[in-house]
Amino acid sequence: MRRLLLLLACAPLLAQEDPYREALEAGVRQYQNSDFDAALRSFARARKAESRDWRGHFWQAMVLIKQAMHENEPRRRAGLVDEARAMTGPLVKEAGVLFQDPIRSYILGMCASTLAQRKEALAHFARAYRAPRHQFDPYREIDLFTLVRRAYSRETLAAATEMILHGKFDKADEIRPVAAQALPEGDPAWADLERHWAVVDEAMGRFDRAVERLRTCIELNRDDPELREEFRATIALIYFKNNQYDEGVAALRQVPQASRNPEVLAARCTERKIPALRDPEGPAMDEALAYYREAMKDFPAGEVYRLVEEFGEMVLAKVGPAQVEKQTALLDETVALLEREIARHEECPTLYWLLHRVWRLRGDAEKADRFEKLHTEKKAAYDERLRFDARGRPTCG
Repeated sequence: MRRLLLLLACAPLLAQEDPYREALEAGVRQYQNSDFDAALRSFARARKAESRDWRGHFWQAMVLIKQAMHENEPRRRAGLVDEARAMTGPLVKEAGVLFQDPIRSYILGMCASTLAQRKEALAHFARAYRAPRHQFDPYREIDLFTLVRRAYSRETLAAATEMILHGKFDKADEIRPVAAQALPEGDPAWADLERHWAVVDEAMGRFDRAVERLRTCIELNRDDPELREEFRATIALIYFKNNQYDEGVAALRQVPQASRNPEVLAARCTERKIPALRDPEGPAMDEALAYYREAMKDFPAGEVYRLVEEFGEMVLAKVGPAQVEKQTALLDETVALLEREIARHEECPTLYWLLHRVWRLRGDAEKADRFEKLHTEKKAAYDERLRFDARGRPTCG
């Protein structure tokens, strides 16, 4: 949008009367100062002075859309979008723009996108993107083709994100190439695209390609050390999940030891969990449990259930029926952690399943049965929820 402003502000206007030029330039300045009401008045004057020019109609629609993007009240937002959509009327009737013109499709796509009407927005942007290139010639001063490419690719990326949230990785995989093809080279959104691409590659079992994507993300985020640490940790976790332990350790060694990034902590926990589970009664298990306790202190409260679940799994691997009495304190600690996380995340079925197993181990059939039933109920409800976050991680274990 800033590029659009600069292009419009600096572009030579057609030979018009001074009132038109002055109103249009005033509208741009006011928009840049976030004085939207004044900008609308200026663009209304521009439209009145020269209704046959597309600029006044187009730009007034863009200001209304921008206002809608900043509006929190749904009815007011929808009203602003309706006003913006209405600008396509005079664009056609007075400025002579064709119904299939890409500038009209772009405006309608932006309107739908602002209201999160994903399917409709994609249809409008796709129509604009596929228009013959000569139809963009009248709009070179605002570089409409680049605006359309960027909007189409980002809307496609948003649609792919929704599919990831619902666990529909195969569907996300189908539309990724559309976003990649449309996105202009060097656009900042490439970093998000590569990140989402890595999520889908991993989910689809293309682990080597996922790692390659994440390495690209590292390069694209040179100015964000914390995000680079997160990507390296994600690479390590992919290696750990695919029995490439040494490669995972090597990836983690590229992260500063002082890092407290949650993904780094999670990866370091996994680094210790793997050898601990190979010898549940050995010293590696005690070292791993101790590390998990420390990591939990620095982990975001909303996500620490991930570590608590793994902690519970390790405890159940360590403690058998013969060790229950000796490990009462450890089992009590595990129950307390799981109950705390249930209070935070009552929707997560794995927490109930772990409590079921702990109480069954301790011989409390009543509690074991209760948590088994709760697990069944929560599992059924969870299957109907958004099951993944934008990074492809389960919202519950």
